[in-house]
Amino acid sequence: SAFTEPNNQGLDAAVQSVKFGTGSDSTFTKGENNDYTVTAMANSDNAEITTAGDTKGLAAGHTRILVKFTEAGLKKIASKLNNVAAGSEAPQVEVELAFDISKAFKDSTTDKTITNKSGFFPAHDEGTTAPNPIIPNVDGSKPTVKFGYLQVDKYNSEDESKKLSGAEFKIFTDKNKADLCTKSLKENTAVDAEDSPCKAASAFDETTVEGGKFSNPYKAEAGSTLYVVEVKAPEGFALSPVVKEITVKDTTTNDNPDTLEFPNIPLHGEKGGNKFWFNLPATGAAGVILFALAGIGLIAASVFLYMRNRKEEEQQQNA
Repeated sequence: SAFTEPNNQGLDAAVQSVKFGTGSDSTFTKGENNDYTVTAMANSDNAEITTAGDTKGLAAGHTRILVKFTEAGLKKIASKLNNVAAGSEAPQVEVELAFDISKAFKDSTTDKTITNKSGFFPAHDEGTTAPNPIIPNVDGSKPTVKFGYLQVDKYNSEDESKKLSGAEFKIFTDKNKADLCTKSLKENTAVDAEDSPCKAASAFDETTVEGGKFSNPYKAEAGSTLYVVEVKAPEGFALSPVVKEITVKDTTTNDNPDTLEFPNIPLHGEKGGNKFWFNLPATGAAGVILFALAGIGLIAASVFLYMRNRKEEEQQQNA
């Protein structure tokens, strides 16, 4: 299955809310003594269930999450329907569901869509046989979620052909949280610190391997906007604490994902085990060179003045 129990609470916990119409009383309350109950029923057989009951019409290998209205809930629905003005559109039942994506679906390199079916059991008199469920074969009753793939390209900024392993990344769905993460990195806050805002990222925590890429592309819902942050640079390279934004496309595949480029600047502060007291960039460093030379000149001038003053003092003492 593409779904698992949300927070391991059972699939019946997937129902987040049930609403009917508008107004302060539009949200119904779950419970046998309230407005509705929720039951999850699985069909592990290889054929559709045809026997009468709440599982009738349940396709092979599928799970049905049944929202059943109590007497109190049905009375609320009837009351709202009776108050609909002539010529006005009648309200509809709205059920909000939330699921966790299963590991099997996440790890699959070919599964890219999740399609659910929705339907209803027509009303019937108490004590009579329930009619067959109505499961419309239209797009509105078959919501589909599509997925796409994301990859990174981590390389040496001085030579793009040199790919880098060992870079760690976090992925966010909220730009503000991604910005806070990069801000903390610039302030040298440890990524795993208790108060690190980088912990607000998704469960994704991937490191680049040989070739400068994730071992497997990251799968995410198509159309969603993600914010990718490098939280640890490869050894010998400077961290690039920037937020890179990307909108996942459903046309991408595991073999042809969207790719974000992350070049890293090598650290040149060491050579032969000795650290330079300053490091001049190869280009565009005229100002830095002038300041460095000016500093050397000031040091030399100070030494010269000190030696001259010292010599004059000695001559005066010997006179």
